[in-house]
Amino acid sequence: MNRKPQRGKGRGRGRGSIRNQNQNNTFLQGQDERGLYAVNLRISPVTHGILIQHCKWLTSTLVGINAFNHYFKLLEPLNGETFPDVWDGYYHITLGKFRFPVKEHYELQKMEEDLRNALNELEKQIKIQEWLPQTFIADELEIHSGDNRIDDMEGIDFVVLKVNCVSTDFQEKVRRIMNKLLDTIVAKGCKWESGLTIDNYINRLHVTIRKYSGENSYWSKEQVEAKASELKSLVRKNPIKFECNALDIVQARQQGITRRRLQDKNYEWWSGVTELMEKDRQSKTKGKKDENEPMICSGCDYNLTKKWDGYCVNCANYEINKPIWSTDKQPLTSALKPFVSTPLAIPKKLEPRTLNRPRRHLSLDFIVPLSNEEDWELEKKCIDSIVAVDEQEDLSD
Repeated sequence: MNRKPQRGKGRGRGRGSIRNQNQNNTFLQGQDERGLYAVNLRISPVTHGILIQHCKWLTSTLVGINAFNHYFKLLEPLNGETFPDVWDGYYHITLGKFRFPVKEHYELQKMEEDLRNALNELEKQIKIQEWLPQTFIADELEIHSGDNRIDDMEGIDFVVLKVNCVSTDFQEKVRRIMNKLLDTIVAKGCKWESGLTIDNYINRLHVTIRKYSGENSYWSKEQVEAKASELKSLVRKNPIKFECNALDIVQARQQGITRRRLQDKNYEWWSGVTELMEKDRQSKTKGKKDENEPMICSGCDYNLTKKWDGYCVNCANYEINKPIWSTDKQPLTSALKPFVSTPLAIPKKLEPRTLNRPRRHLSLDFIVPLSNEEDWELEKKCIDSIVAVDEQEDLSD
């Protein structure tokens, strides 16, 4: 019989240092995030965008690849664009984590199918998707300790945006939903994490924006800490708003990759596109990634000549970690074409504090290669700047 994990009791926000809280999380110690499944609220910055509240009179909406990166470029024009290192299809708010008691691919498939059927029945009863989307505001930057991470991630801190839901009854409703999900997941033989309760997550909602080793030498751990106060102040003055439009259960990306490479070359853990070894198209042989093996886009077979950044420069699709279950029954798409319109001139103005003073200008110097043409392709020199900016002024007050 599975021992039930501790439930949330709704006693308000947790106190104390984030670093101490992470050190006490036994679920993360020695395990990191590999091999886990997470219950996430999905954020879709590429297709749904993020809204920036610059001041009382002016907002900007960033839509497209690297929307979060361009948000930080607005805050810190010289190096802010490289501050987030999370790919576009991986932004989310985590509400809980669990493990299956098996590890082999085909055993996992069977347990996933059983869990999926049970969750579909639960969704018919409680109708989670009718409660979505939910809108969140982020105006606070935090650094979470990476002291308990392992291997090449050891000591690398998490940088997150702390978020709050606009809805006043969010905590009550999400707590009820999560307790129902917990019961269903545990009843199917899964082990819910023991280090954090549901309330721990609800009271510390956040979006991780930086979590990997800094290949960009500028954002070393020391540099992140040195710039923390400045970045925190800029985020506080320029809060963002976004929607979560689905609740997903996803496996760790690395587990999906391993299952494909070692067990089943037909297994697709991704939605949209990802990088594949060229021999994956024909071969059923087992083996790990060969650094000398040509890599291609899984969607268009384009030969990748640079490190995979989560999207293909040729077919304009990006990678999403495919949920094993979701409240959103519509097929996930990562194509940019349905979400872009005609080329646009980017406004570079910021409304001053008083109307009779000259306007200041934002440093929005990136290119927006947008078109409705059927044969639309991205120019390689523009691939880091696929974002649409729509600025709105509200002078009603």
